[in-house]
Amino acid sequence: MRAALTLVVSFALLPLAGCHDPVVPTGPSTPVTISGVTILGGPTSSMGVGQTVHLRAVQTYTNNTSIPITAGVTWSSSLPGVAAVDVDGNVLAVAAGSTTVTGTYQTYTNSVTVRVVQNWLDLDFRVVILNGGSDGPVQADVIRIFAKANDFLFERTGSRMRLVDMADAGPGTSVQRATQYLDMWSGEQPDGIVVWSDDPTAVSAGGFSQTVSRPAPYVNRFPALAGSNRLYVSTIDYDHMYARCGYDTTGASRISDRSGNGECRNQAGLVCVNTGRYWQCPDTLNDLYSQPDAFIASTIVHEFMHPVGQDGNNDHYGTATCTARMSMSAAEAADHNRFQWHMGQCPDLFLRFRPTGAPSALRR
Repeated sequence: MRAALTLVVSFALLPLAGCHDPVVPTGPSTPVTISGVTILGGPTSSMGVGQTVHLRAVQTYTNNTSIPITAGVTWSSSLPGVAAVDVDGNVLAVAAGSTTVTGTYQTYTNSVTVRVVQNWLDLDFRVVILNGGSDGPVQADVIRIFAKANDFLFERTGSRMRLVDMADAGPGTSVQRATQYLDMWSGEQPDGIVVWSDDPTAVSAGGFSQTVSRPAPYVNRFPALAGSNRLYVSTIDYDHMYARCGYDTTGASRISDRSGNGECRNQAGLVCVNTGRYWQCPDTLNDLYSQPDAFIASTIVHEFMHPVGQDGNNDHYGTATCTARMSMSAAEAADHNRFQWHMGQCPDLFLRFRPTGAPSALRR
């Protein structure tokens, strides 16, 4: 039986009016009414098969207050074979796909979308982050951005990342810094290393990827195309300006109020926009990459995809090589939103980024 919801509104008692205390008339109060149902607890990214989340419903009112609903909510899933929901709002991820979970209370309903991806094995991609730049980012910012990168990776591959360590790096190239660190490191071996760097190539392009051979008994649980003894090394400019506009070729100095030097996807003469952080191309302000955390998180994922590819820069989304491999239409290959959702990489690279033991059909 559905429980009735009672709204109790308390009013302070007015003092009794005395002989000389005039009673001030009050106008009619605005009645407080129910405005709907809100669902809390929905997953912010995809769920892995076998995972469970608990949904909760709250009744909302026209005065912007809300009260949890403890009974009487009916839950349903449009595709129970993808994610099933029980009478208490517990959602179980069953198989890869997408479904709509709806909560109904009295005459009010609301829904959340639940996406499920296949979680192949209980393994995570272990990551060390080294600061090799002149002015390293704040630790709290790194942890927040890494969490977003972790969500991005999981949503596209079903695999998780885990941060093993953060440390300052010594002198040298990214490969030298990674090697020096690992030669001194006695803890859990990483599968990949991110190096924040002022390297000119990273500053120009945002980042680049390499692998380095490690001696036995080292084994990368997410084997690169070159072999399971290869460590992923990603060099990233933490302060890279996405879609910068009006700067010189190094990005160090602003020289114009309009795009040039190949900026804005080779659209010269566009009027630059000040975002509060830097000057940006006007046609990119709504891009996923225009969010600073999302851009750096996407770059981390992008660079960690390269070692499983075989065509270098031709593995990028929209290249002729990728378009042919994926049998994409010209419109799909040119779709800017698709490009950014795939972190700039050909979609089949995400299928290859799998731990040892994943189904052979999804591995090269």
